[in-house]
Amino acid sequence: MGYRLYVGNLPYTTDDSALASLFRPFGQVLSSQVVTDRDSGKSRGFGFIEMSQEADLARANEALNGQPYEGHLLNLLEAREREDGRRQPAEPLLESSVRPQPVGLSLARRLGQRTRR
Repeated sequence: MGYRLYVGNLPYTTDDSALASLFRPFGQVLSSQVVTDRDSGKSRGFGFIEMSQEADLARANEALNGQPYEGHLLNLLEAREREDGRRQPAEPLLESSVRPQPVGLSLARRLGQRTRR
């Protein structure tokens, strides 16, 4: 079993091997994954790193979190597993009692203010 970190604010040019190379000085890297867009295949600017020892991961976190990497300040957080491995459905934006207004109304009418005619 490995220990995982979320690595955020990566440059879009970073790939899996570059991410692994960044963490190798701190210990054995079991896996590295830069998350990519499924349609374009381009990096989404974050990824995950898995290391064999928790102490190595903690050292890497202390050394790299908030540090510049190719012009970006890295953001490292403990990675959390999803409960069922799937994305959760998005929460509805509107309550059921609120009805969306037609697009053609002016901003004043949408905000409930009186308008001149």
